Amino acid sequence: MSSTSEYAERELDVDLAHLRNYRDKSTGTTTNRSGCRKLMSDVEAGTLDAVVIHSISLICRSIRDLNQTASRLADAGVELHIISEGMVLRAGDDDPCQTALFQLFGVFAELVANMA
Repeated sequence: MSSTSEYAERELDVDLAHLRNYRDKSTGTTTNRSGCRKLMSDVEAGTLDAVVIHSISLICRSIRDLNQTASRLADAGVELHIISEGMVLRAGDDDPCQTALFQLFGVFAELVANMA
């Protein structure tokens, strides 16, 4: 069982049979990847309540990507749980410190993507 599955089961009280896994077969510097596209399609279709990822770098490759993804999740009312950063973002949360920290993590994700 992956750490994201364990987290979802423990923190969100989700039955493992109801989890959806989204995987990309490739990496890159854009969010135009099959798993990411499918995830966002399901978010916008209203079929997800929460997204659990291990690291922020898995949903963004740039600050622009991060902001767009976070906005799309918030607009759909979907929570974002980022395990390694210990963050939970919920639609309607207005915590300037958390927003700044989220953006800072995005800066480092973009730096890592550009260095690869």
